[in-house]
Amino acid sequence: MFPDSGSFNFLNIYATDSCIKKFYPEATSFVCVCNSEECDSLPKVESVVDDDKVVVFESNAKEYRFHKEVKKFDNFSVYDESYHPHHPQAIITINPSKMDQTILGFGGAFTDSGGINLRTLNDKLQQHLIQDYFGQEGLEINMARVPIGGCDCSNRNYTLDDYEDDFELKNFSLTEDDFNFKIPYILMAKKMNKNLRLWGSSWSPPVWMKTNHAIDGLGILIGEPGQFYWKLYAKYIIKFLDAYKSHGIDFWGLTTANEPGIGLIPYMGWNQLGFSPEMMREWIKKDLGPALKVAGYGRDKLKLMMLDDNLNDMKYHVETVLRDEEAAQYIDGISFHWYATRFMGSWDVIGYIHEKFPDKFLMMTEACGVGGVLFGDWGRGEAYSIDIIEDLNHGSVGWADWNLALNPQGGPNWAKAWNDASIIVNGSISEYYRQPTFYSLAHFTKFLQPGSKRIEHALVTKRLGIRTTVFQNTEGNFVLILLNTDNRAANVIIKGFRKKDFSTKIGPHSIQTYVTRSYQ
Repeated sequence: MFPDSGSFNFLNIYATDSCIKKFYPEATSFVCVCNSEECDSLPKVESVVDDDKVVVFESNAKEYRFHKEVKKFDNFSVYDESYHPHHPQAIITINPSKMDQTILGFGGAFTDSGGINLRTLNDKLQQHLIQDYFGQEGLEINMARVPIGGCDCSNRNYTLDDYEDDFELKNFSLTEDDFNFKIPYILMAKKMNKNLRLWGSSWSPPVWMKTNHAIDGLGILIGEPGQFYWKLYAKYIIKFLDAYKSHGIDFWGLTTANEPGIGLIPYMGWNQLGFSPEMMREWIKKDLGPALKVAGYGRDKLKLMMLDDNLNDMKYHVETVLRDEEAAQYIDGISFHWYATRFMGSWDVIGYIHEKFPDKFLMMTEACGVGGVLFGDWGRGEAYSIDIIEDLNHGSVGWADWNLALNPQGGPNWAKAWNDASIIVNGSISEYYRQPTFYSLAHFTKFLQPGSKRIEHALVTKRLGIRTTVFQNTEGNFVLILLNTDNRAANVIIKGFRKKDFSTKIGPHSIQTYVTRSYQ
């Protein structure tokens, strides 16, 4: 049981590495506190690294949050294959001559819940929280998802046209939720990152377009693809894009629907719309794709991403749509969610799709801890790091967190589907808490700018907890991210990162980011 928003029991607060630490009973780690009196920022990452230096950032369960050390290469042990005293638990071999996908970016989501919680803070803290995500002294994320109308992460159940049988969409309009909880913070983020890329996702159309006449439960669009309601839903989505454009907000992308498979399951208790893969294929080629093109949102203006769902049926869903040339012509990318990977433990389907459809980019577009907030839970931070590493290693060009901010219960959420977030807001005392997931993200987002390219590597280890990914970023630096989820420290040999192979050490439950100048 966790404390409510008005009462927090903690063991101690103190500051190291610019983090005001707050510990909770039975938590596996701590949170970093931000309030009106004191609020730290993430250190800026140098764009130039001296030839003889390696910059190392580390976060771990016990002590550090984005702790920085600049080391001379001579301080590392040079690896000699004939003799090595440290008994390495892992050997990483990097091949800088072979590169794979290019990064598009990392992101979060401007939900109603995030905006509702932001509004409980004073102006200064609101600004700082948005900076924590989008600013140069924050995560520097460059992408964000925007729900089209309401979703479960709203405090009420609504769409953008709740007028029965409004067949001409005359009553379509943005709501107070858009103007209070989304648009102000999107505009704030755009000022901090001029290259912010937004994509829209729709959870449900107005209920009068659906067979079950309800926002939740098993329901699809009335009729069939190519018919009236299917075309009307495409028009509804285009009106959303136009409405936001009128307020100075352009969209880079759009997903075809949020979790279309969930909409085919009865008794699911939040906003949804069902599509089978075959329905989606036909809707894209007969309705959505042509309508976007005619409205000026063709592929030269807007990136259309299919799926936006879990990995369970990814292979069949993607192949059903993309093996149809008429449908595939409208698709730029494939978006997916992380939830199934937590149970499957396999990312092979992502790699399969990356290989079979190399002209379509892959991006993970929603992740969070489910079931409510766990303060200071290092395990959720590690789960983020594992998923990001595996997604990237299997071909993903980006990764997106879910809500920017939630309250201590994990809401508001009209469907009571409580979640966790990388920042938790306690509006009753005007402060917020950066969770371990926030710092897990930092080890990727601060270093892998759009345009960074993944470098092929091989990892040999008997330790299940050792994972890594390697990139060359746009500044010509090599970036190696190393994760250890074991209870024991590990000695690691790194080959190909520098001209000479060297050894390093990573402590238990730690993540490290190494940055060095490319020698190519």
